[in-house]
Amino acid sequence: MDSPVSPRAGVVYTQNITATGGGRVNVVQHGDQYNYIYLGTPPYQVEPFPLTVPAALPAGLARVPSRLLMARHQVVPFLPRPELALLEAWRDGDSPGLSVRLVHAEGGSGKTRLAAEFAARSAGAGWAVALARHRSEVSSAGGGNQSLAVRAPGLVMIVDYAERWPLEDLITLVRQHRDAARDRLRILLLARPAGVWWQGLAHQFTKLDILDVDALPLEGIPDTPGARADMYVAARDRFAEIFAHTHPARIGVPGNLNDPVFALTLTVHMRSLVDVDAASRGRTPPSGSSQASLSSYLLDRERDHWRSFHDQGRGPLRTTEQTMGRAVYVATLTGALSPADATAALTRTGAADTPAAGRQLVEDHTYCYPPTGSGLVLDPLAPDRLGEDYLALSLPGHEEEFGYHATDPWTITTPTALLAPGHQDSGPAPYTRQALTVLIEAAHRWPHLTAQHLDPLLRRHPTLALAAGGAALTRLTDLPTLHDPASRAHLLQYLATHQLHAGLRNEALTSGRQALQVWRDLTSTDPAHEPELAGSLINLGAFLSEVGRQEEALTATQEAVAIRRRLATDNPAAYEPDLALSLSAWASVRYEARYDMPEALRATVDAVEIYSKLVTAMPARFISPLRNVVSLQADLFRSLGHLREAEVVRAWLAANDPVRRIE
Repeated sequence: MDSPVSPRAGVVYTQNITATGGGRVNVVQHGDQYNYIYLGTPPYQVEPFPLTVPAALPAGLARVPSRLLMARHQVVPFLPRPELALLEAWRDGDSPGLSVRLVHAEGGSGKTRLAAEFAARSAGAGWAVALARHRSEVSSAGGGNQSLAVRAPGLVMIVDYAERWPLEDLITLVRQHRDAARDRLRILLLARPAGVWWQGLAHQFTKLDILDVDALPLEGIPDTPGARADMYVAARDRFAEIFAHTHPARIGVPGNLNDPVFALTLTVHMRSLVDVDAASRGRTPPSGSSQASLSSYLLDRERDHWRSFHDQGRGPLRTTEQTMGRAVYVATLTGALSPADATAALTRTGAADTPAAGRQLVEDHTYCYPPTGSGLVLDPLAPDRLGEDYLALSLPGHEEEFGYHATDPWTITTPTALLAPGHQDSGPAPYTRQALTVLIEAAHRWPHLTAQHLDPLLRRHPTLALAAGGAALTRLTDLPTLHDPASRAHLLQYLATHQLHAGLRNEALTSGRQALQVWRDLTSTDPAHEPELAGSLINLGAFLSEVGRQEEALTATQEAVAIRRRLATDNPAAYEPDLALSLSAWASVRYEARYDMPEALRATVDAVEIYSKLVTAMPARFISPLRNVVSLQADLFRSLGHLREAEVVRAWLAANDPVRRIE
């Protein structure tokens, strides 16, 4: 605790909370105000929520109609929703400390706008309101000390796109603020999915004694007389004011607003925007209620914007309409990036031929789409749903089906060029998680994206899915059009591992069983899949052991050992490492079950013999698994009463400690 800074300053004290990742949060209190002081490199940035809306729209905004749909501009008046009252009641409830709520709904439902209205009302009620963003969204996150002032009754913190945060970073944000809070703390998470991702997060919260946790689905606009029509009219009249269209009432309310597509706020606003824009230009708006027709119209208006800025080389931009369209495509996948990463992404995909051309393209894109974040460029096409539609409609082969003809063959290979691990020097690119999430969400509405992008990409690079994160993995396995069974099996295995780490042991067991069945089906017709079958059996054995089903775990791991013994007999160089792993796992399950431990000891002897040969050739790769199985061997010796042998093994471990050697 720090001493007072001066006799007149009141009591000032500081609590230091160690942050995962090298940052920490201090709290300094002065009277009824206290400040969160952010030191070091936390994996997030917290800033006052942007409560003020510009009195006038940015100049030229109406030239690109889609920008009038962006939540941050708050162009259309907010129409009350029942969820707002529920959030206010939660905020003002009796919970004295931390309380967490998740508002979830599909894209375009109005989550961000609801949160903005809730933030404004919270500030009006005296609460401090903050916005938390992951460090990948802002160039300055973790770079320099920052502070946030809070007064009673407390702090409301809003986290948008919460499902895109790495789980450990989101937990760090919540834990640090919980530990440092001096008053009531309300954290509102916004996300598309709930499901397994949310269950895992809520489970982690309970382990931290954060118990006031709940989820609130944001319902669609009810199909009742007047509800959707009122929203359409409010949006139509506001857009007509911006476009100086003097007779908005002459634009009649569409008769098909009862179509399910108009349960989304965004779709109603898109319909009204398209109708007003077309009327202002003397055009006929697209008929029908399909998402494709509305998005096609707005994307054509985007192209008008790109074309006019180039103007056959006479305009302010050097970039042609086609090349700007490619930059927008890449930006929609990657999200905002640093200038260097943006240039690399554009050159990697062939949108730019050289780094110099990539830098010029970044500059022109910035002119066309001014960035919203300091230090970042390549802002994605917004709203999100329109950007996802752009990815789907740009692919050739569906022009007549969707009525969009500005397709580009370049898009056929772009996601693979952007994401394939072979294109990076080390590890996945910084935008991999974001790009996969966007592609997966788009594929849920546009099935051809699965067939033409996700299926071939994950078939060639199955481990790429690991970078997507738990929420995206769940959404990926839910895709009904993911046809390649091997890709689905890999995804189920990755999902099971995520679920296990999140504490969802039964869910992990279910996913593991599903993966195993796929590998059994594949192996029955093609023995080349036996290595994957054995790996799936080992994973399932671990899941079964976690839930105390030791007998089933023994059966699964024993089958894996049998498969890998046979494979290693035919090809030792290829399969002995996997055999050693299986023997270790089998022995571990037997030790945990206290079942036939002499046989478990013999399995560790075989595994040690294999690893000892391997570690000579590749010590960095095999020293850790060798030490693990030797440690298990020591435990088995002790359990069997062979204390001298256990001491010898422990002595070997101490003498061959790689950490001690480094020191």
